[in-house]
Amino acid sequence: MLRIRDYYDYSALQEDILDLKFRFQNLFDSRLFEVNTIGQTALNKNLYCLKLGTGSVKITINATHHALEWITSVIIMKFIEDICQNSTIFGFNILDILENHSIYFVPMVNPDGVEMVTHQKAKYKNWQANFYGVDINHNYDAGFWKYKEIEKSLGITGPCSTKYSGPFPESELETRAMTNFTESLDFARVMALHSQGEEIYYSYNKIIPTGTLELAHKMSDISGYKLLTPVSAAAFGGYKDWFIKKFNRPGFTIEVGSGVNPLPMSQFDQIYIKTAKIILTFINRLHTNLS
Repeated sequence: MLRIRDYYDYSALQEDILDLKFRFQNLFDSRLFEVNTIGQTALNKNLYCLKLGTGSVKITINATHHALEWITSVIIMKFIEDICQNSTIFGFNILDILENHSIYFVPMVNPDGVEMVTHQKAKYKNWQANFYGVDINHNYDAGFWKYKEIEKSLGITGPCSTKYSGPFPESELETRAMTNFTESLDFARVMALHSQGEEIYYSYNKIIPTGTLELAHKMSDISGYKLLTPVSAAAFGGYKDWFIKKFNRPGFTIEVGSGVNPLPMSQFDQIYIKTAKIILTFINRLHTNLS
């Protein structure tokens, strides 16, 4: 069983990946489980991608674009462990999921930022950005220049702890790695985990791709999370915004838990149950009626 820690950093992620590979070697041998990297950061940290399943429907779920939101990485790693060791989870048939889907998890999009907030807490208390002070979830090419106007109104003029979008779209190593990865695999739908608010965002600039609302309502019903349309700074430059704009396919941002980031690990169990149900609903085509 994965060890639940008081905080979760890059070393913990690597340790858990090695642990999963050791305990579930049979899944690696059958190609049901793979570990790869999609790029590296400024501090030469790997952007790991863990793939489960061999099905034709490709989907991806990522976490921790923002440094203080590292609890979302723990959620993904715990979810992967549960998938590997259970035949059913909350009534969902795992064998069916793995036979019909290829699920690509990127559990820590911003490892440099995570290292800063977990190892230098006093200096980087409110840090959400990457090593260069760029908020990578505002660095995608989706209303980037509109966001620049909002950024200016907030008094943001350069690298800082949060909400600085960078000098131009996809200027950052992490963002380019995510867009290249996403374009190369042609995903049917995507999800980004953030914290906090217990909210589900499902649209971009009034674009709501076919099948989105049905799936959004199912995820809301199973979790109690609110469905919301992003406004102001939250409306531009995010990963799901870019995906919806580019592919016109369902993309979601899930804001897990409630409180102040970083959310305490004492909340993990209750957050995990709701989030796991959301993820399973998102994945399983038999419940979502999406191909």
